[in-house]
Amino acid sequence: MFRRILLPLDGSSLAELALRHAESLAQACEAEVVLLRVLEPEPRSGGVPQDVLAWDFRRVAAEASLAKVAERFRSSGVRTSLAIEEGDAAERILDYAREGEIDLLVLTSHGNGGVTEFELAGTARKILSRAPASVLLIPARDRPAEHPDQPLYRAVVALVDCSQRGECAVNIASRVARAGSAELVLVHVVPEPEMTARMPREAADLALIEAVILSNQRAAERYLREARARLSAPDHPVRVHTCVARDVECALTDFLSKERPELVVICANGSTGKSDRAFGVVAQSLLTSARIPLLVVQDACASHRRDTHAAATVLEAHGQRATARER
Repeated sequence: MFRRILLPLDGSSLAELALRHAESLAQACEAEVVLLRVLEPEPRSGGVPQDVLAWDFRRVAAEASLAKVAERFRSSGVRTSLAIEEGDAAERILDYAREGEIDLLVLTSHGNGGVTEFELAGTARKILSRAPASVLLIPARDRPAEHPDQPLYRAVVALVDCSQRGECAVNIASRVARAGSAELVLVHVVPEPEMTARMPREAADLALIEAVILSNQRAAERYLREARARLSAPDHPVRVHTCVARDVECALTDFLSKERPELVVICANGSTGKSDRAFGVVAQSLLTSARIPLLVVQDACASHRRDTHAAATVLEAHGQRATARER
């Protein structure tokens, strides 16, 4: 469960799209929200030094802006702290997430640079490529109008692969849905197995494929029945959806485009994923084409991935120093 949530803000209205989401998740998980503002150096030409007075004004304005957001959060019972950093936005956010023991990063796809033709702005893309924690990404493009007097989430969809590893996504989705009186929808796509064949498949091959699909369907339906029975309550409706598809990512995208839930939750790596990668294939695909707020949850194996990343960083730095000495 999330204990510390990092919410980077750059002073733009697009970044503020994440406010209600961070607030709702903090309330559901009883977590602290850290409001972070990174002040990047303004571009200068001809070696002109940074104006110290202007820099101080920027810092004071940033602190005032964060204090206003903190007041809003605290009034709704959310524990909040503030942080101001200086330097490259993506680097400072990643550093703070690692050093501050952050469990969840909440960010928007675009910020003060505005919405572009790309699905992700540069800062968001850099953060996602090296995120050391769970991530909630809120798309800034084609966003529906918000109604502050209405619940943020009408439906929360959990994308499950029926594995024990994926339980982390199911449990968090259930908790968020329950806290917001939203419907919980458990979705599983049964993948159609691939078989190597240059010629049309023979009857025996087709029978084998059908048998594998049927076995997986039965296992998935059993898992979803048990999950629905465990999670359902009179005030907490749970719905399940399964289908068979050769392309899992395409099937999930089609389902989400029809349902249009307010939040989608998925485990960063499924049962076949590798712990040394920030995100598995399906999670990565959904992140890079997100049209709906997407919460990608790191499971217990994430700590191993963080250690691996740290070791890789040390080795990379060592290699750079060795190369420099050789030169």
